[in-house]
Amino acid sequence: MYPISQFNIIILSIKDMTTSHMLKIVFLPFLITLIILYALFFLVVDIEFFTQSKGFLEDLSLKYSFISIFLGTFIHAIGIYILFWVSLFVSVVVVGFMTAYILKYLQIKYYPNVKFSYENNILSSIYIVIKTILIMIILFIILIPFYFIPVINIIIIHVPFYYFFHKILHFDVGSTLMNYSELQTFKIKNKFSLEMQSVFLYLLAMIPFISLILPVFFIIYLGHNYMYKINKDHEIKLSI
Repeated sequence: MYPISQFNIIILSIKDMTTSHMLKIVFLPFLITLIILYALFFLVVDIEFFTQSKGFLEDLSLKYSFISIFLGTFIHAIGIYILFWVSLFVSVVVVGFMTAYILKYLQIKYYPNVKFSYENNILSSIYIVIKTILIMIILFIILIPFYFIPVINIIIIHVPFYYFFHKILHFDVGSTLMNYSELQTFKIKNKFSLEMQSVFLYLLAMIPFISLILPVFFIIYLGHNYMYKINKDHEIKLSI
C-alpha cells in the first residue's frame, strides 16, 4: 500500500461523507441535537428568570466589578459545559450506534484485507463510557479554580471535554476493529499520531453549527487512519 498523508485522508474522508451512502446518516446528529436543544430550552431555561439575572449582573458589574467578573466567568464556563455536553452526547450516540456500519462500509470499499477482530462485550463498553464520563466530571470539578483565571480559563475549560472526546472516539473506532490486547498495542505504537488526530477533530468540533454534522466525518476520518495502519502492518508482516 502506498504511503498516504493526513491531507489525503482528510480529502478522502470528506468525499466518503458526501457519498449517497453516508448522506443518509450524516444529518442524523444534527436532527438529534435540534431535538435535544429544543427540549432543553423549554424544560430548563426560564426566559423571564434569565432576563432578570442578566439585568442583575449588569447592575452588579457597575457596583461590584470584581465579583461580576467572577460570576460572569463561572456562568460562561457552565454555558460552555452544557453546550459541549450536548454535542458530545450526540457524538457518543452516533459512534455507539453507527460506528460498525460506517467502518464496515470503509472496509469493503478500501480495506478488504482488514479483518474485524473486536470482542463484542456490551457490559465492557458501558463500563468504559461510564468511567470516562466520571473522570470527565472529576476533572471538571478539580479544575474549577482555574476557570476564574483570565486567558488560562479559555484553555483549561476544554481539558475535561477533550479527555471525553478523545477517549470515547478512539474506544469506539478501535474496539470495533480490534480486540483489547490488539487495541492497547496499537495505541502505544501510534500514541502521538492518535493524539494529534484527536486535537484536529476537537478543533473542528468547536466550529459552531458545522460541528453538528461532523460526528460521521470523525468516524470516517479515524476509520481511515486506523485501517490504513492496520493494513500497512499486515503487509509488513507478510513481507517478512
